[in-house]
Amino acid sequence: MSSIRMLVVEDDAINREIIYEFLTFGEVNIDLAADGLEAISCVENNQYDIIIMDLMMPKLDGLSASRAIRALGVNNSADVPIIAATARDPITELAHWQAAGITDYVHKPFSEDELWAVINTYV
Repeated sequence: MSSIRMLVVEDDAINREIIYEFLTFGEVNIDLAADGLEAISCVENNQYDIIIMDLMMPKLDGLSASRAIRALGVNNSADVPIIAATARDPITELAHWQAAGITDYVHKPFSEDELWAVINTYV
C-alpha cells in the first residue's frame, strides 16, 4: 500500500485510540483531533487522503466541521473523502449528512474490516 494520510476526529479518547489501532499498519500516517475545531486547524495545515469524522462532538460537531472543511478551499478540502463514524441512523439522516459534505459513513460499533472496507473505496 502506498502511503496515505488520514485525520481521525473523535472526542472520545478510547474510541480515538481504537480507530488509531485499526489504522496503524504499513504506510499509513495518522493525525488525531478531539473535536471539529481541531479538525479544521489540521486541514488548514495538512493535506489528507481520508478524514474519519465523529458526528457528535463538543465545541463543533462533525456536520458543522465538515461544512467548514469543505469551504476552506485549501489542501484538497473540497474533495477529501469525509467518512462519518457514527451510531446515528443513516437511513433517516444520510441526505442531511451528504448535504454537510459527508462522503460516506461507518456505523458504530464497527470492526477493523468494516472501517477498511469503507476506506478502501476511496484510496
